[in-house]
Amino acid sequence: PTLSDAHPPGRLQATEIGQVCASQGVSVETFVLLKDFFEEIDPSTCADWTILFIVTHNRELEELHFRLSQTAFESGEYWRATEELAPENWVHLVKRSETILQSRFEVTKRLKMTLLLIDWISGMSLQRLELKYSQFYRDKSYSGAIRSLAENAGWMLRLLADLAAVRHEAAETLQRLQTLAKMVLYGVTDTGVELAALHAPGLTRIMVMQLARAGYTTEEQVLEAELEEL
Repeated sequence: PTLSDAHPPGRLQATEIGQVCASQGVSVETFVLLKDFFEEIDPSTCADWTILFIVTHNRELEELHFRLSQTAFESGEYWRATEELAPENWVHLVKRSETILQSRFEVTKRLKMTLLLIDWISGMSLQRLELKYSQFYRDKSYSGAIRSLAENAGWMLRLLADLAAVRHEAAETLQRLQTLAKMVLYGVTDTGVELAALHAPGLTRIMVMQLARAGYTTEEQVLEAELEEL
């Protein structure tokens, strides 16, 4: 049908990409920022670091009060850690981040967030994460900030997955983003996602990762295992 037939005159109609923004409930500013940033990468081949770094650029993060000490900022430790990791195109992405944020301190905070998320989805324990990333805040628990960051990143990754669907990306790319969103939400590797998603009482992240490393990655494998072996 013609445009006039499809949409009554005088009425506004949401575009497909606009519906993604509305359905995910993010601010328009965040949506435009992530959409433009996302268009600069190839999500089918880039490292997890690249995607996670991009999703830390959203205005909703301001409500989390994620901290970076002046000492850690001046030490340059997170810049060195990123350089050692050496994800592809990281220099370009960091320069893009500096243009967006207009603050090297804020860029450093995003580097810290990204490195933390990488360790989080590796299954590193909360205790080790707290020691590694909150050495200047030993008076307070850092686990709440970690979980809040993970929830925010998972939310933004679901947004990117919806954007990928609108862009008609390959099914493998869409699946990767959806899986990464779950990995971030639960704090496990891809092999632990199915067990973590069961939300079984008492089954912690560490237990999930122990099971996954032993070859138990699905509910069926756990149920069929001999109790003594399990």
